[in-house]
Amino acid sequence: MNDWHRTTIAPDGTYHLLDGQPLYDARFLKVQKFHEPGFAPARDRRGAFHINTRGEPVYAVRFRQTFWFYEGIAAVEDAAGWHHVRSDGTPVYADRYGWCGNMQGGRVVVRTSDGYYFHLKTDGTPAYQERHRYAGDYRDGIACARFADGLVRHIDSNGRPVHDGRFLDLDVYHKGFARARDEHGWFHIDRGGQAVYAARFASAEPFYNGQAYCETHDGRRVVIAEDGQIVREIWNRNIALQTGVQCQPLILVIGNVGSGKSTVGAGLAEALGWRHTGIDGARRAHGDGSPAGEAAAWSAFLRFLQSGEPVVAECSGSGHLASLVRLAIKPRPFRVLVLDASDACCRARIAGRTDLPPYPDFGVSLESLIPELGERLNRELREERFWRRSETVIVDANRPQREVLADALAATRKWLNRVEVKDETR
Repeated sequence: MNDWHRTTIAPDGTYHLLDGQPLYDARFLKVQKFHEPGFAPARDRRGAFHINTRGEPVYAVRFRQTFWFYEGIAAVEDAAGWHHVRSDGTPVYADRYGWCGNMQGGRVVVRTSDGYYFHLKTDGTPAYQERHRYAGDYRDGIACARFADGLVRHIDSNGRPVHDGRFLDLDVYHKGFARARDEHGWFHIDRGGQAVYAARFASAEPFYNGQAYCETHDGRRVVIAEDGQIVREIWNRNIALQTGVQCQPLILVIGNVGSGKSTVGAGLAEALGWRHTGIDGARRAHGDGSPAGEAAAWSAFLRFLQSGEPVVAECSGSGHLASLVRLAIKPRPFRVLVLDASDACCRARIAGRTDLPPYPDFGVSLESLIPELGERLNRELREERFWRRSETVIVDANRPQREVLADALAATRKWLNRVEVKDETR
């Protein structure tokens, strides 16, 4: 069947649809999207595996976790550890690792049991001898690796540095330029590892058709050309504060781990045409799993909340940092949507997740955190410690996420109508 590209996952996540109709008769505990070569990760009571478009297992073995195939092999986890398998379920190599990535351009990143990263060739042998604090995927034959000195460099497919540049943070090349960060901020470098302009920014996106969206250190959002010159100012926080534009509304989505905050937040932002931000997204952009990285992520998240733009934001809404979140959004109209999901529902949603942000090692697993966080959040809501009852809307998040989003959107629009009427009568 060649129509697997058009398939979608059913609302309950247990099978696939094609044009709104079940693709096959089987039902599973969980499925993921189809991917080349037309297989989808699935899970039943025996474990994780891959299915074809007829809903049939493509091999007999079961794993703890399975992921998509890239360049003919897929990352899996079994009782012995992580490794890669072929489409018939047989292992590519005998070694086992603490984690595996996906094959990209004939190289795949793995992490050893003692926490070091490096890349394998397609046959499972090491591409080089060096071991890194961290390493990412290859793109056009170049990857980023954090060396023993804590700095990040570009390496080629054999692990050799591409240039002499060493940075606090670094991205792969995109259209001839790569984002880099030094002690003064973010900027862009060329293929030789040299800065292409002198300016530094609080954040910088890759160039798109010769221009890049950046945030200056004083909170302005600007678009720059490839020479670093500002060609357009999109948002000036200082002017916004002076003119009262800071009163643009904000929706804060809070809840337990696995309650669906990111899904609801992104859906609301798309429906409203607003910007979307979340603490996990800030962790991916600014964190590295270290305490300093966690602080940088929260700083970026809070700075975004203060921008004055209409925004949908999401975080747990609990704990000592919730007070900072409240202070950041206090000058503007806001509504808090509380996603109320059971512990069992939250555990089911995070089972097998592979997109976790770089959390610091707090000494507890996400699964064990769920009941503790849920109890604490409920207690804080009862006591109105951070959020008043008049500011919150409780949304039943135990249902399919499509229904949860619909209720959240209805509550948001109802509140926005009241905000607009209130503004018109001042």
